[in-house]
Amino acid sequence: MGLLRVSLRAHVLDKVAWQPDQEVATIWTYLHAEYGQIALATMFQWRKDTKSFKIAANRHPGPVMDQLENLFRQLETNAWNVLDNERAHDLLMAIPLEWEKVCTPLALIGGTITTLTWALTQTIIERHWNALQA
Repeated sequence: MGLLRVSLRAHVLDKVAWQPDQEVATIWTYLHAEYGQIALATMFQWRKDTKSFKIAANRHPGPVMDQLENLFRQLETNAWNVLDNERAHDLLMAIPLEWEKVCTPLALIGGTITTLTWALTQTIIERHWNALQA
């Protein structure tokens, strides 16, 4: 309890009802509910970041795709659900210009928005990278 008190600022301490019989777990639950949320501005920046990713033509696309997927997971964890086809679209926007002639038509071959998926797009990009390396 003592560590919790010295770790909090005065205005936060004022919000917590400090009673001798109050358990630290109860206080921690309150603090997490009150202050543990990610700010909407942070989530907006994450979403903005998903649209600015770029895959370099001379490097394996895997690490960038992993970073992008992690951003989508962070958004999802904080109740901002990005549809799978939107994720796939953002991934297609990240490919190098010279890959578009091959990757984009393959990703869109299904002809409907529901056939554009993250998994399909990721596979197409990885296969294209592997073909370029052969």
